[in-house]
Amino acid sequence: MDKIKGMVKIKEIKKVSNDDSKEYEATGEHFDTFKKEVEYWIQYFGMIDWELHIENTEEEDALGTCYGSIEHKLAGINLSSVWDEEPTEIRIKQIAFHEVTELFLYPLRMIMYERIVTEKEIENAIHTVIRTLENTVFKDKYKKHKCQCNSGGCKNEETGFEKYMLQ
Repeated sequence: MDKIKGMVKIKEIKKVSNDDSKEYEATGEHFDTFKKEVEYWIQYFGMIDWELHIENTEEEDALGTCYGSIEHKLAGINLSSVWDEEPTEIRIKQIAFHEVTELFLYPLRMIMYERIVTEKEIENAIHTVIRTLENTVFKDKYKKHKCQCNSGGCKNEETGFEKYMLQ
């Protein structure tokens, strides 16, 4: 990990090879796809409390990177324009998902790097992840019962989970 102006940068999604003779470029259209996908996953995971900067960089040893400052809730997610493989839409979307997931788990990563961790810090970090997943993934799955019993007047139309969700 590299330090960047008081933030920690995580290098991820390594290039396939270091063969500079096979260089490709991620275009503005690729970056637009990347940005939309990052924004989608940020909303999906409910990570709206971060000030996020999505950038197109010329990173030479990674296709995507993530950096952040937990205390300032400030983060950057980058797509490199320099590739050693031909950029595809699905690969761009995978990198976006990966980097958002890096940010999602960022609080846990930073606590672990501190080396002296209290039980309270661990529990708070773990429950931040759990509550976010409860308010996104779990909520999406159980928000409405999709009746397939064909009996009409199904009493399972609402699951009742809403009272347990954080508002």
